[in-house]
Amino acid sequence: MTQPLARRRTGLLFVLAYAALAALVTATFAAQFQASPPPGFADRPWIWRLVVLSISLSLAGWIGMLAFGRRTIERVGIEGLATIGLAAGLQFAISYTSTIVGTILHPLFGPFVIFVTGPGGWRASAGPRSTIAGKLR
Repeated sequence: MTQPLARRRTGLLFVLAYAALAALVTATFAAQFQASPPPGFADRPWIWRLVVLSISLSLAGWIGMLAFGRRTIERVGIEGLATIGLAAGLQFAISYTSTIVGTILHPLFGPFVIFVTGPGGWRASAGPRSTIAGKLR
């Protein structure tokens, strides 16, 4: 058996492209909001810090997956990955069912439907004010 002379780093190109895209999106939003800040952002400077923090954490997560992802997946094993997949599928099914039930029960519960669907689960008739992003406007 022969060993390749150099290991292939296919994930590195993806992370570099993601970092460049994240920097471009951040610069675009910063330039756009510097020119004309949307209403409500002038008295809430913490929103900018939250956006920069979320982009930084996302980039750090991708770098971490590039560095430690293969080892982590090897440690977890097939049974662990199947368990994670089943838990994710169960969470999706419960969330989707909750949204459908909330849609059906909305005429009965009115504004209390959020206790069935969860925050941001009901958007059809309440409009953008029902979500957290709508509250920031």
